[in-house]
Amino acid sequence: MSKNVQSLQNLFSLYEKASAQVVRKDKSIVYTSFIYSQCIKRIIIFLGFTQSTSNDINFNYLCIPMFKRKPRRRHLQHIADKIKCMLDTWKGSILSIMGRVLLVNLIIHSMLLYNFMIYFWLISLLKDIDKWTHNFIWFGDIMNKKLVTTA
Repeated sequence: MSKNVQSLQNLFSLYEKASAQVVRKDKSIVYTSFIYSQCIKRIIIFLGFTQSTSNDINFNYLCIPMFKRKPRRRHLQHIADKIKCMLDTWKGSILSIMGRVLLVNLIIHSMLLYNFMIYFWLISLLKDIDKWTHNFIWFGDIMNKKLVTTA
């Protein structure tokens, strides 16, 4: 086991030299499952990392939430809130309808596509986002709930 851990530490050193990036041991956390506690303690001490004290894995990596099992509303709500905040702060009233469509297509839909590659989203969250983008495109305000009439 110590040979494997030594190889892992050598890999981190090679990565640091090749990329000019430093592995921050104070920020690195080891998540474990079904490993003897003595074994994991030796690995953590040898590498200098910290161990997760929680059984539930909840953290963000590259702005993507990491968790076990199926996504729930609480896991993805902060992304939906971020989209709502973006739509709310944009000045839709001074943009043309085409400008608003362009913003939604380029920014909001690309954010969602990035997340769709990783998670299945809940229908309720998607309906909320669809309602906000619809209101933003047609009225420039996400809280405006008028009907759209066409000729």
